[in-house]
Amino acid sequence: NVFIQTVGDGVDNVIREIGSEYGREGRSVEDFGNGYIDGLVDVLEQVVNRCVGECNLAGEALGKWAAKIYCLVANANQNIPNFTNRVVVNIGGTVCKNAYRMGCESNFVGIADDLGPKYAGDHPNFVDYYRAEDNGCCAYKSK
Repeated sequence: NVFIQTVGDGVDNVIREIGSEYGREGRSVEDFGNGYIDGLVDVLEQVVNRCVGECNLAGEALGKWAAKIYCLVANANQNIPNFTNRVVVNIGGTVCKNAYRMGCESNFVGIADDLGPKYAGDHPNFVDYYRAEDNGCCAYKSK
């Protein structure tokens, strides 16, 4: 990963400088180290927040598409569908999990309530179809 390598190279440079000709020692070394770590945490937090935002968008998109299909099938059959084969998103990493799930579930429910209220709501087949914790269409499994 280029990002990890770039940050790692910067950390290696800082490690070489601590205690060198700059005369950092004692309390000043601790303050410098703490400040550097705080800066790294801030940068990584920004990266994670950006990833979470992208994952939420991906979840919202799938929730929208899945809800439309669910409602079209329900309306065509005049019955609540009972899909038995659901696709579980399988994306590397675990950072996305909750953001993806929340985006997907909220969009799925909102759109299904608008497009097919007769087949949405609290009906078990409806809830089972989308809920991530039931391995529904909004489930997220990391590789």
